[in-house]
Amino acid sequence: MDTNLCPAILKDELAIHISYNQKIIEYAMNNWINSFYELKQE
Repeated sequence: MDTNLCPAILKDELAIHISYNQKIIEYAMNNWINSFYELKQE
């Protein structure tokens, strides 16, 4: 996480940080829910 670019309100929350690239955004959107649940169970 880039602490200089991440809004303070999100620093202690589960969030994704991705570059603005269409393929990366599509991947993140398609895989976010599964990744969220996996990380939440840890």
